[in-house]
Amino acid sequence: MKWLLVGRGREGVEGAQLEGFDMYAAELRAELGLELVRQDAWTLADARAALVAHADADAALVMPSWAEPAGPLIAWCREARAVGPRLVLLDSYAQTSSPHLGALPHVDLYVKRQALRDRGRYRRELPSGYVFTEFLARELGWDLGGWRFGAAAPPGHEGEIVVGWSLGVLRRNRRLARLGGAPWALRTVDVNARVGTGQEGEPQEWYHRYRALVRDRLQALATRLSVSHSGRLSRRRYLAELLRSRLVVSPFGWGEVCFRDYEAVACGCLLVKPSMSHVETRPDVFVEHETYLPLRWDLADLEEVVRRALEEPARARRIATNGWRRLRDYFERGGFVADVARVADALGQGRALAA
Repeated sequence: MKWLLVGRGREGVEGAQLEGFDMYAAELRAELGLELVRQDAWTLADARAALVAHADADAALVMPSWAEPAGPLIAWCREARAVGPRLVLLDSYAQTSSPHLGALPHVDLYVKRQALRDRGRYRRELPSGYVFTEFLARELGWDLGGWRFGAAAPPGHEGEIVVGWSLGVLRRNRRLARLGGAPWALRTVDVNARVGTGQEGEPQEWYHRYRALVRDRLQALATRLSVSHSGRLSRRRYLAELLRSRLVVSPFGWGEVCFRDYEAVACGCLLVKPSMSHVETRPDVFVEHETYLPLRWDLADLEEVVRRALEEPARARRIATNGWRRLRDYFERGGFVADVARVADALGQGRALAA
């Protein structure tokens, strides 16, 4: 069985979505009989050329640019589906929403790195397109400045959205999970508050404002607790700080899931995050009160959740350890291979892979 992976480089968010295939290429070949061919394509024309050049592939997993307008992409999917390989669209968006859902009837599979658990919610067209920004506008009265990111799924197709794997599937997270960080009692940072709020002088959008709210509330705790600064560090210094932090607060940004979530869990920190009960993703380190501590989306309970966690170190350590073990086991016990097999099953190729 041959799969063509049409990506967009090996860096950043888009590179992260395919890194698992590089990490586990040998296991995918040995356990699923899956041969992989990878080719980058920066335009839809390049992607179509890749499909033509590898028409013998059994499936093509194509990742378009997040900035690709929906209309041209839908037209491209309709035409590309006739080229040869079965067509899988890889949605790399940070949100559970997506402006590309109109492509659903024109692909064999639509794979998101995270999706709404209740797929029925994709039937509704939200004014802002995204459940979290809709909350900010409706419940908190925030002016989104016309920001909109999403679309409703075509009727009857919402159930065809499949969750693949998140951007947590990275070599560096696997290495960090093997380290696990310092013992809880020896960690010197109570609360890690490295929350990016944008560069000085650049336009501030709603997610900058939300993160700034988190930053300010955490800094208010610094008189009683050891709270890290919120400024940027080099990656090496940032990870070293995580390895000696107890709690890591990770707010939503453009989307619900970010690199920071998995870095924190891999380092053995207790992840504190706005409730993820609406999200399905893998590796799933978002089980409330079992692998992370949830916050209200309006952050009204942030200080209380942080205070109580630090006052109950045995409970905090247990939840942090549960999250770390779940992520470590995903890496060490075939989690990514199982996710690829699940996608193959959804594509109708699972039986062929097992043959």
